[in-house]
Amino acid sequence: SRFSDSLNISSCKQKTRFGTHFQNLLACRDMASLANKTVVVLGASGQVGSGAVYGLVNLGATVIAPLRSEKAEATLKADIEWDTIANKANLKIVPHCDVGTTAGLSKLKEFLGATKVDHVISTIGGWYEPGPAFHDLSVDNFSHAITNQAQPHYTGYLALFPHLAPHASYTFILGMLGEIIPFKSSWAMISIGASTVYGIARSAMADAREVPDLDLRVNALNIGHMVRRHAEVESGQAGGALSNRLIGEGIARFVATSDKKEQIIPLKQKSDWDAL
Repeated sequence: SRFSDSLNISSCKQKTRFGTHFQNLLACRDMASLANKTVVVLGASGQVGSGAVYGLVNLGATVIAPLRSEKAEATLKADIEWDTIANKANLKIVPHCDVGTTAGLSKLKEFLGATKVDHVISTIGGWYEPGPAFHDLSVDNFSHAITNQAQPHYTGYLALFPHLAPHASYTFILGMLGEIIPFKSSWAMISIGASTVYGIARSAMADAREVPDLDLRVNALNIGHMVRRHAEVESGQAGGALSNRLIGEGIARFVATSDKKEQIIPLKQKSDWDAL
């Protein structure tokens, strides 16, 4: 198996033929490891991104996190409780690196050098604040939404593609707002930005087909629920949202164990993450 150095999937699949689903799930989780694997997380200081960093580092991955500012670095370290992380050397921060810009992309590529990347988590992109009704929005509003929400996913893929190792995975993080009618037309640009990321993920899947020797596995996780930082959930202030650590641990298990490709996987509740 191409994953035999990090996970014996064949053995894991054999175990799932016997016993209860819960026992099988635990058996497979126990085998999950990302030791000696390099993972780039785009958007590492965001709620989902910092949860992914937490989960990946705890599975032994070397995580490369390009961050655009010192504030973003402080946010990430606070969220993952940096002082409690035992294997701090596994987190490599690329400071002042905004991959939504040409300069940031160049800095990331320079940092990587000859390093081959085994997995990418693309959860980057800003939030577009609701504004006027759709019929009152300007072309500038539209351009800003695409540039802010979707473009970093595209430019990140372009920058990282030459660095991908054989049998690598590339996972886009999507949101349900790309699929549903917006709650109000003032949310239109959020919906359009999210839909554009959906299109970028699908296009990357097509791109991977055309380079069969690379055997790149492109997938997307489509989150259909609210996510809040771990501290908010622990303090009871999250209003039923799921913890970003639970999400991050699910993402880490997925990249460590899954051989899926060209899948857009809906995740609407905790049980969906448990079964991922």
